[in-house]
Amino acid sequence: MQAQYFLRKKNCNYLSRFLCVMSVMYAALDSCITHAQRVNLESNHMDLSNQRVFKKTLANGMTVLVRSVRTVPRVSVQLWYNVGSRDEQDGERGIAHLIEHMIFKGTQKLSESDINVVTHMLSGSCNAFTSYDYTGYLFNMPSHHWTQVLPIMADCMQNCTFKDDMLSSEMQAVIQELKMYKDQYVRSLVDEMIGVIFADHPYHHPIIGYKQDLWNVRSNDLKSFYKKHYQVNNTTLVVVGDVDPEEVFAQAQKTFGAIQPDLSYQKNEFYFNRDIASKSVTLYRDVSQPMAVFIYVVPGLKDKKDNVLEILSWVLGKGKSSRLYKKIVEEEQLATDLSASSEELFDYGLFFIAVEPKKQEDLAAIEKLIQKELDLIMREGISLEEVARARKQVQMGLYGLLEDTEHQAYEIGKYFLATGDENYVFNFLNKSDQEFAKEAQLIVAQHMRVPLTHKGYVVPLADADKELWVNEQKESDAQDEKILSNHKRDTDIESPRYALTIT
Repeated sequence: MQAQYFLRKKNCNYLSRFLCVMSVMYAALDSCITHAQRVNLESNHMDLSNQRVFKKTLANGMTVLVRSVRTVPRVSVQLWYNVGSRDEQDGERGIAHLIEHMIFKGTQKLSESDINVVTHMLSGSCNAFTSYDYTGYLFNMPSHHWTQVLPIMADCMQNCTFKDDMLSSEMQAVIQELKMYKDQYVRSLVDEMIGVIFADHPYHHPIIGYKQDLWNVRSNDLKSFYKKHYQVNNTTLVVVGDVDPEEVFAQAQKTFGAIQPDLSYQKNEFYFNRDIASKSVTLYRDVSQPMAVFIYVVPGLKDKKDNVLEILSWVLGKGKSSRLYKKIVEEEQLATDLSASSEELFDYGLFFIAVEPKKQEDLAAIEKLIQKELDLIMREGISLEEVARARKQVQMGLYGLLEDTEHQAYEIGKYFLATGDENYVFNFLNKSDQEFAKEAQLIVAQHMRVPLTHKGYVVPLADADKELWVNEQKESDAQDEKILSNHKRDTDIESPRYALTIT
């Protein structure tokens, strides 16, 4: 299971891989594109507006989104819950992600082995993802089997048992994820920076939570959060692939229609105290080369400006033809790599410029060059030629999206929860070059000024501090072992039950 759902670009180095993760979709330039598609692309005649997503809301409040893709006999079925780590309270940080793991551990009808066994029997795959703003569960199935996962999803919506012995075993996996995250230095840096930037907003807390909270979680804690948020009127079912929309609506009604909604359920609104302030985080790690990330708070997904931010990222730092890459990496030769991207949060977005300087003492010069370019955009904007080049790169990513039912379903679900527009992803580039140029200039002028620049650095440890670092790691590991010794599972793995009824 994944703490966040990532699409990775191929052939990226350490820092670039992270930025590809943050951009999530549109940098997928390695996608297979046919010659006919390229001709269409070069002619700038790409039209995604006819890629319609059909929508229906059931009487109990569940939304169903369907897109027919008949190219291959596969279907991606995804159930999205409009709840994420931002909805957690103090003392339960990480519980949304932990529930994502525990959903697969059984219900009153399903044993802990059933979901994996059924998925294998039906020649499919399953996964799940948790973000700040949402949680989702997906099955990818051959088109003649996709309906068989709906009863499983409906059962998991209502009847999960969250047994304490299974929680103990799963706690081991989550604590291991925490360790892995800590070893990803740029990811750790960004998490620390998000915490500093959003001091009074739930984005302050990492998705995976804190060990001190997770250690104390019990079955009843999971059930309380689950019963509160996993309501049928807080879900969206997304089905993309070799299906007929009317059949999907009928199957959704048959499977989910009788589930009673919680009409009192209401999402909380969260306030973020914007300030003219620049915040900084420095991590000292055993690395040979420093890394730096400059972050700007920008409009979130709900504001429908991520298409402008994607264009801006290509102009500024994504790809070797971008302004900052040419200036800092190629001309000044101050860095080995540079990239730009954005974090797609619903309430407030984050725009990143990340760089691997050759020498730590060059960071100040690099920062000045970055701000100089931003100041230039504030005054003069970006050219229509730059917008046109960026548009083509984004179009190529969208072509890749059209060939993958799972990723289409993911983007449809994410943008629908953020914007309420089920067709948003297919209207992503429905602006003129002039509009993109104007809006990009405005975003830079409003959000990327010197006093609003947040700075993060991963710098090499001094030799004198390396022993301290090793000792801290040992102490942390010993603490984990001590706590997890109280979370031992002494029951056998449950054998399949429901799977025995599947043909």
